[in-house]
Amino acid sequence: MTVPPYEWPTRTTGPAARANAEIEGATAAQPKNPFGLSFRGRVEAFAGNYANAARSFEQAHEVDPASSQSAVFLAQVYDRLGRVDEAINVLENGPPQWQSVPAVRFWLGLSYALAGRKEHAATEFAAFRALAPKWNLSTTQRLWYRYFTPQFSDRVAALSREYGIPGK
Repeated sequence: MTVPPYEWPTRTTGPAARANAEIEGATAAQPKNPFGLSFRGRVEAFAGNYANAARSFEQAHEVDPASSQSAVFLAQVYDRLGRVDEAINVLENGPPQWQSVPAVRFWLGLSYALAGRKEHAATEFAAFRALAPKWNLSTTQRLWYRYFTPQFSDRVAALSREYGIPGK
């Protein structure tokens, strides 16, 4: 039996199209609701539409600049689009409480690593490990794996291991 290759959903077909229709209706009704904007960004990212995802996450971040979750999502798609300096800028310029958010420290470390800023990356990964000592690569993969192509996910995993994030 041959298993067909996995096909990424697109914005115009399948579950992504249905999800987008629901989210578009919700965001039209409440355009300043950061949750709807963030969900729209997630659907776009799942579908591989990273430029559209970035626009949605930018809007969510503009509406709620204190949300570390929207900022991490935005940084993730910026990194995927090669806009690494913008990803770093979003995470570096958050409110002081973000210093204690493991996902922010983890993704900022990855963004620094992608930018080749090794000392900064090492500092952020050390801060991440201090905040979340039990997290490992399989735990952190939930932060990005479903959004990205296998090649980008493999690169993120390799950088994570390089900076001391254990596999299990």
